[in-house]
Amino acid sequence: MSVRTLRTLNELYTRDDGRLEPDEAQRLVDASRDERSVTEEERTQLRLVASSPRTTLGARNVIEAFLVAPAPATPLAVLPGTDASTFDDDRLVLGPDGSTRGASGVTPYTRSYAAVREGPMRVAHGSRPPSSTVLTGEEHESASTQPPAEALDAMARARGASLGAGFVAMANAKGAYDPTAPAWWGKCHAWAWSALSAELSARVDVGGPEGQRGLWLSGHWVSRADLGNFLMGVADTIALGEGNQLFRVPVTPTDLLQATAQFLLDGGGGVVADIHNDAVHGGDREVWNQPFVAADVDTQTLSGPGAEAVLGLARADGKSGTTVKHVHLVGRYGNERSNDWEGPAGMASRSWNVYAVTDASGAVVAAYLADDERLEGATGLPTRASHELPEYFWKPTLRSIDAGLEGSGLRAIDADPLAKEYRFFVGTVLTRGVPGSMRAAFEAEVNALPPGFIQAKDVAALLQAYSGVSEAYSPEQWDRAFASRGLSAKAFGFRDGGL
Repeated sequence: MSVRTLRTLNELYTRDDGRLEPDEAQRLVDASRDERSVTEEERTQLRLVASSPRTTLGARNVIEAFLVAPAPATPLAVLPGTDASTFDDDRLVLGPDGSTRGASGVTPYTRSYAAVREGPMRVAHGSRPPSSTVLTGEEHESASTQPPAEALDAMARARGASLGAGFVAMANAKGAYDPTAPAWWGKCHAWAWSALSAELSARVDVGGPEGQRGLWLSGHWVSRADLGNFLMGVADTIALGEGNQLFRVPVTPTDLLQATAQFLLDGGGGVVADIHNDAVHGGDREVWNQPFVAADVDTQTLSGPGAEAVLGLARADGKSGTTVKHVHLVGRYGNERSNDWEGPAGMASRSWNVYAVTDASGAVVAAYLADDERLEGATGLPTRASHELPEYFWKPTLRSIDAGLEGSGLRAIDADPLAKEYRFFVGTVLTRGVPGSMRAAFEAEVNALPPGFIQAKDVAALLQAYSGVSEAYSPEQWDRAFASRGLSAKAFGFRDGGL
């Protein structure tokens, strides 16, 4: 996590109400650990955030507790090899028995999975446009009834942005809406991929009071719910086309331990897993991609007949070990909610029990799920129950997210049929859109001032609190409501046409 990204996240968390709350501070702390270690520059930035007048006492306590806490000990560790695209040259080590509660540094946004059978991008979900003293009755009616795809096309026209087929065409294309599609078919891959970005998750999860969660841009509104739905839509094929850091199929119990240690603990950045194991479900092909972002790990050394049974199984597989450990993993992942969801991240978990065989140095030489049929009849084992293994693990590079936010060139984006829609949505709507609560607070503060031309000191205070707010309005709306009072659209962030 760069210092720039930490600053961006802090701005995103405070822009709706001007305060950093404890839950937002926890997300900021978690994000700082997305590359395992927290640099001194990142710690300095967190200290600056803690001392900011925008940071509430509870949030300050969260950050300060993190800064003084010792690094957690972990019973599960990986010594990575030279090839990041595989686990094969890594060394997985189980240390002393114990427990750890780890996090990847990501809090994923959650909606549903853009089921193709439903075609959710065709209609509006979530918060309706908040009331505004600037809008005429006709403008408010238009904003309230305008489907989000039409609003996005209108935003692009207002800003002179070039699109491909456009958002309405995208929402109605067969790949987005097909009543004959299987019930499970949707955009879970695009959701899980984009949800592993702390910045994108923060940008689509716009804060504010209930009913004001969404973004205004150039006089048009898209709700928080639909920002998430459309992020899945524009990322549909880009998510699959950018290449992977790692793709592991089939998954073994050792792979499960490796993925947990590398990606779900100590800021590993998370990993996508398909939790529908086709073989376990009779060979029925379905894909349930989920963004795994945290894990609880408990280890205990076994002895007696249970350990002997596992060691015997390892010997039969040609593996020589000295010790057996029971590893209980609880993997936590973002879980689908609904197309209308505008609440906190929905989370669920999978519980796996693994019997790991280690050599004298603690390195894992073999591992077996507790429900392995070859352990049938073994005695002295703590449990024979476990969730099924994932169908695969997928660790994306997320390069297309960085390129979309920064506006830099990348073939995975620019060769995609939705390149222009993706770039406009990620690089303009999500970066320049104004939260509904911010626009409402700005209008209330302006209206509370004496009528007529606004004094310079009040203009300066407004600029300090509402930088970029003119992005929310069309030029006509701004001129009608604010220009006559001495407020410049350019000074408040308006960019006239173009990108």
